[in-house]
Amino acid sequence: MNNFYTIYHSLIGDLYLLSDSINLTGLYFKDSKYFKKINITNYSFKEQLLIFNLVKKYLDSYFNKEKPILSKEILEKLKIDDNIFTSFDKKVYEETLKIKYGNISTYSEIAKKIDINNENNINNKFRSLHVGQSLSKNPFLILIPCHRVIAKNNDLKGFAAKLKNKIKLLTIEETPLYDKFISFNEIKNINNRCKWVKENNYKYLLYHDFEWGRKVDDEHYIFMMFLLETFQAGLSWETILNKREYFKKAYDNFDIEKIINYDERKIKRLMNNKNIIRNEAKIKASINNAKIYKEILKEHGSFNNYLNIFFNNKIIYEVDKVTNEYSDLISKDLIKRGMKFVGSTTIYSFLQGIGYINSHSNDCYLYKL
Repeated sequence: MNNFYTIYHSLIGDLYLLSDSINLTGLYFKDSKYFKKINITNYSFKEQLLIFNLVKKYLDSYFNKEKPILSKEILEKLKIDDNIFTSFDKKVYEETLKIKYGNISTYSEIAKKIDINNENNINNKFRSLHVGQSLSKNPFLILIPCHRVIAKNNDLKGFAAKLKNKIKLLTIEETPLYDKFISFNEIKNINNRCKWVKENNYKYLLYHDFEWGRKVDDEHYIFMMFLLETFQAGLSWETILNKREYFKKAYDNFDIEKIINYDERKIKRLMNNKNIIRNEAKIKASINNAKIYKEILKEHGSFNNYLNIFFNNKIIYEVDKVTNEYSDLISKDLIKRGMKFVGSTTIYSFLQGIGYINSHSNDCYLYKL
């Protein structure tokens, strides 16, 4: 028997590596659709093979978030079975390999790069569908990064090794997901979340899976979350989240230049807007805080730069807390600068939301990713 397998124990589950002793013939999650079709009894377990060692080293680097690049040595040893995979499949895989770590592409973007009309007389109307079908049988998960491919409407649907694993891989790569979604029927089937999530609230599920605890570089998003947190004081985050779209509209999509110039007439309109939190003190504080926030941006270049004065690019992993030394220090500094509704509890919640503090519980599927 010349077929061998080994198991790589990753932080998101076991990966099975298959080989003909020289080449890699498969890399699958144990629960992936196509791995279930493989009769593993036809393979002998072997811990040490050159190709296994090369791939394990790559996976070590990947799961340590070192942004590895697939070496030519590994690429040359990815053996695709011509009896199973078409020339079109191979073109799809070639294009998918070009998607860089932390980036995403769409099924339609890949389709446009391939001369599909010359392949099996495929009609243009079904381009994306056929790309998706090719990626669904990808024999080298992670190495050929099909998890980086989504639908053009920002829907994350489509992954042969379960949607939960796709989200985990994109989380490891710190890919921004706050503007992405999946259907309620799909997301509610994912188990093992933090206990505070209300499973019947679609917005809450998306927020937990795609936003909470994720570091982001988008300064506009960070500003929006900062202002929304100040409105939360004394209320539940679910209340704020349910009203976020109304806040966006009322606050000019959180355009800081417009907010700092809000006058009494605008404050009156906000106070009459029944779709947001009509608390005059908080509304006036949001304008004042925006002005001070802009001063911080001028001083430090970005709010991330400001926060990293305290965090020094570290992520704090902790659960079951509502304040810590970092939120205390940042709150104290913001209050000193003249901000309001920025107590340590509010700042701690903000820091959790944008990923400086990761508080996913140890039984959550996103724990420490």
